[in-house]
Amino acid sequence: MPHQPHTKIRAMSWWIWILLIVGALVAWYFYRRSDKMPLLEATISSPDGLRYKVTFEQKHPGMKSVEHVRMILCFAAKMLHIIDPNDVNQTHVQRQLLESIRKLSRIELNHQTDVMAVCSQPIGCTKGEAGSEDKTIVATLYFMNPMERFVNTSLPYRWFEYQFLHSWLALVQETLPKLDEMQIDRLQKSLERMSEMYFEERVDYSSIQALREVPNRSFAEAAIR
Repeated sequence: MPHQPHTKIRAMSWWIWILLIVGALVAWYFYRRSDKMPLLEATISSPDGLRYKVTFEQKHPGMKSVEHVRMILCFAAKMLHIIDPNDVNQTHVQRQLLESIRKLSRIELNHQTDVMAVCSQPIGCTKGEAGSEDKTIVATLYFMNPMERFVNTSLPYRWFEYQFLHSWLALVQETLPKLDEMQIDRLQKSLERMSEMYFEERVDYSSIQALREVPNRSFAEAAIR
C-alpha cells in the first residue's frame, strides 16, 4: 500500500507524455498542411479520346508563369506513378509516356512545336470548357516549400485507354504558348534530366519517393545545365 501513490504518479506522467506527443504530432500535421498552397489548376478533358481540351485556372495571385513548367513535370510523374505496373492493359501506355518524355527532351522546343506529331500520337487539342459527358482529369499544383511542388489529381471513374498519356501531351501542347523562351528552355532541360533519371538511373517511377523527387530535382538541376 505505501507504494500506491508512486504508481499513480508514474501512470499520470506516462499519460502526460502521451498527450504531449499526440499534441506535437497534431501540431506538425497542421503545420505541414498550412504550407500546402494551391498555385495552378489544369482541367484536361476529352469526349472521345481523340480531341482534348485544356483550361487553366490560377489559384494564387502571386503565381509566376514558370509554375506551368512545374505542372508539366509533376503531372508526368503523377501519371507514371498511378498506372498499375501489373495492369497489362496500361503498361504499354506507361512505356509510351516514358518514350514521349525522352522524345520531347531531345528536340528544341518552341512555341510552334507540334507535340502530337513529335510523339506520333493521332490526337488534337480544341478550345472550350470541359463538357458534362467528357472524361476529365483535374490536376492541382501545390506549393510545398520553396524547392518542392506536388500535384493532386482528380480522375474520371473510367478513362480512355491512352488518356493518361494523351492528357500529358495535351497539357504540354497548350502550355508552350504561355511560356517565354527562357521558360521553354528550362522545360526542355528539365525533361532531359527527367529522362535521364528514368532511363539511365532506373528510378522506380512507381514509388512515392520518385513521385516527389523526380519532377523537383529535374527542375532544379535543369537550372545548371
